[in-house]
Amino acid sequence: MGGSLAGLRELVEFAAGLRWEAIPPAVRERAKLTILDLVGANLAGSLDPGMEGLSSHLAAHPGRATAIGTRVRTTAEGAALFNGAATVALELDEGNQFARAHPGAHVWPAVLAVAEEERRPGSAVLTAFIAGYEVGARVAASFTLKRAVHPHGSACAVGAAAALSHLWGYSPEQMEGALHLAASLVVPSDWGAALAGATVRNLFTGVAIRNAILATRSITWGFTHHPAALPTVLGEILGDPTHPGILTQGLGETWYVARNYFKMHACCQYLHSTLDAVMEILRKRNPSPEEVAEITVETYNLAARLTNPAPETPLAAKFSIPYAVAAALTLRETGPEAFGLRNVHNPTIRSLASRVRVIEDPRLTAMLPEARPARVTITLATGEKLVEECFQSRGLADNPFTPAELEEKFLRLSTPVIGDAAVQAREAVWRLEALPHMHALTEHLVARQDG
Repeated sequence: MGGSLAGLRELVEFAAGLRWEAIPPAVRERAKLTILDLVGANLAGSLDPGMEGLSSHLAAHPGRATAIGTRVRTTAEGAALFNGAATVALELDEGNQFARAHPGAHVWPAVLAVAEEERRPGSAVLTAFIAGYEVGARVAASFTLKRAVHPHGSACAVGAAAALSHLWGYSPEQMEGALHLAASLVVPSDWGAALAGATVRNLFTGVAIRNAILATRSITWGFTHHPAALPTVLGEILGDPTHPGILTQGLGETWYVARNYFKMHACCQYLHSTLDAVMEILRKRNPSPEEVAEITVETYNLAARLTNPAPETPLAAKFSIPYAVAAALTLRETGPEAFGLRNVHNPTIRSLASRVRVIEDPRLTAMLPEARPARVTITLATGEKLVEECFQSRGLADNPFTPAELEEKFLRLSTPVIGDAAVQAREAVWRLEALPHMHALTEHLVARQDG
């Protein structure tokens, strides 16, 4: 490309000039629901292997920002690193099917950490989050990442820079520079890490957010940027510029944060339509694993590559359709425990997973991005076939969970970490725009003394 990205200046002018009063009430409420979901995922993910060691390291660098789910306060950069990694660890954080990425997990940890450090009021934080989400989602939707590139730590990281630019009152010119600097500091996130179950994949997000904070601060220090960095990095090195018009299409009318998705299955969203179909079969017929001769999953291209029948780690299991189907049929549930270490080597699950065949149906691929479809056929030993299709898994924009369902999810994830404070945390999120500073939220997000 080597030149400017058409529409980028219009997008940053919109984001830099966004004011709380201009945000529709429904978008504000959706943003708070999104933050509630992210906080719950962050709390639960803080217990993932590696996170305790990271928090101990950060404790040696004290500050005013909270490593959520611990009792550690550290620098904004350190807290953003920790919270970004923890938020994505269990594959329960929100995402956006149109951006094909996870904008919230990149934007919220950055704006929370800096706002906590600087004691920013809730209305400013929420406005910055929405501005950053809109930029991150639209940038991610404008490019198609190459097959080997994982979305964590790449396109959405520029949303963190946009949110911080808004929080700091940057001009459109400064915000645009911050986006180019942040794009220059994204990580080369490879899909193979997720498929192999390497939890460095979680660090992709945290490191990119930390880098986005550095990039956005550096504007005022005198560091300069390459004015074509964003289209070069995302449109040549990591991907292709497939939909540049999305940067400005419906700007101010179509809000990407209001078109996001939420998860109940603790795995990659590409598996969710398959699992919804399996759970519907169980509701209607309820076959035992021993009755099953074979299973065929027909799905779209992005999901059809998740075929490892014998994952060795919990993270790898979250990216395996054979494992997820077998676990659902064996355990009758798909929460974090279904993908936990105790079940990864369950002999019944592994045997059943070996009988799962995954294939792409080009007709299903053609339905993207509006749908994420799957067709599941379970053939029993008797020859009977149980068939179920799912075109919109629960939680997608057109088939949403209710706020009550997502509140229950938040309490289920957060209570084991922070106990009764989960209720106060939930209420603080719903009152976010009225909070005088972020400590009024994060004071409820520290680990229990007996934890």
